[in-house]
Amino acid sequence: MLTREGKDWTHRYPFLAEHLEGLGLDRTILDGEVVWLNPEGHSDFQGLQTALREERHDELVYYVFDLLYLNGRSLLKLPLATRKERLKELLSPLSSNGPIRFSDHIVGQGEDLFETSCRLKLEGIVSKRADRPYKHGRSDDWLKSKCVNRQELVIGGYTEPQGARKHFGALLLGAHDREGRLRFVGKAGTGFTSKTLKELISRMKPLETRESPFMNPPTEPGVHWVQPSLVAEVNLASWTHHGNVRQASFQGLREDKPAEKVVYESPKHLEDIVQPKAPAKTKSKRSLAAEVTGSKPRSKSRRLPEPPALELTSPDKILFEDVGLTKLELAEYYDFVAPWMVPYLKDRPLTLLRCPDGRHHQCFIQRHASKNMDEDIEVFTLKGKAAGPHMKISSADGLTALVQLGTLEIHCWAGRQPNL
Repeated sequence: MLTREGKDWTHRYPFLAEHLEGLGLDRTILDGEVVWLNPEGHSDFQGLQTALREERHDELVYYVFDLLYLNGRSLLKLPLATRKERLKELLSPLSSNGPIRFSDHIVGQGEDLFETSCRLKLEGIVSKRADRPYKHGRSDDWLKSKCVNRQELVIGGYTEPQGARKHFGALLLGAHDREGRLRFVGKAGTGFTSKTLKELISRMKPLETRESPFMNPPTEPGVHWVQPSLVAEVNLASWTHHGNVRQASFQGLREDKPAEKVVYESPKHLEDIVQPKAPAKTKSKRSLAAEVTGSKPRSKSRRLPEPPALELTSPDKILFEDVGLTKLELAEYYDFVAPWMVPYLKDRPLTLLRCPDGRHHQCFIQRHASKNMDEDIEVFTLKGKAAGPHMKISSADGLTALVQLGTLEIHCWAGRQPNL
């Protein structure tokens, strides 16, 4: 039983190997995935890690989805549909609830199947071309549609624990760019149990080093760097426009993949694969989050893009000390919620709580516009009881301009112009 990198892990799956041997096959290659199923019948990566660690081999299930060689004969040139027919026949004597299972499929109905998968809180679906021969490696013949964004990332360091947390606070994660350099893409501070915290620190301590492995290391204090050899599997809400992870949650270590092969996986549209489109012209100095999050979750491996420049000074300044949130991360958050937030702020006078040096330092309320404000903060004059120059915004760039001022809270009037 080999990993995708060719490592022999037969000794880690003795229970499955014994059942496969019982099939009586000779010179046969199966392709599938080993999983651990939770009580709801969902595959669980953390559960798989725990079962392997505690040697609960009889709880593992091997789902087989392809047949490449059968008794010395190559089936690689046959269409997938034909190979799966042979595979189903081969596994037909086995129990459907046993440790070796045929991975069944549905022809067509892709959108309905994907919607159902997400409703059942599954990871997603894989769509395959039924008429294609087998092709090694990643290609457009196999496409993933993920309900949950999952990514492999390299551990390059960790932060000090805060409060009641023991061992460490968060993992510092990275992925390789086009030049093969490891670029810091964010932190994972959730998804740990007391047991995984202890196990991870025992793995990271021997790897500690004085030099950062990242080409763009974070500047926050209390960071411990480690040699970039451990690979973490994380769930994340999404990627920001600037190539950073948002709300990353640790799922487990990937021992079957070398750290140097970890690159960013970005969404790709099915229509772009079937009929490639010419690249659209840039409409503004940066795209709105809605243009990114409006796409369907399609994934294909590619190198990490260089992040566009954000018009921020001191992007690494810590604004919320208790969680280590930086000015850049706050700007990325507002950029993410801009499609929902901007329509409610539009044409409403604003009152700001500004903390230029962070929430733990002096803050003040600003109701009137200052001189020389950013062009994305619109200034207008009111008369009467609320006389004076007021502020409003109407775009995601306006939100970024407010963050540049150190704005941590944005309050708006209940009325809109011109009927305030």
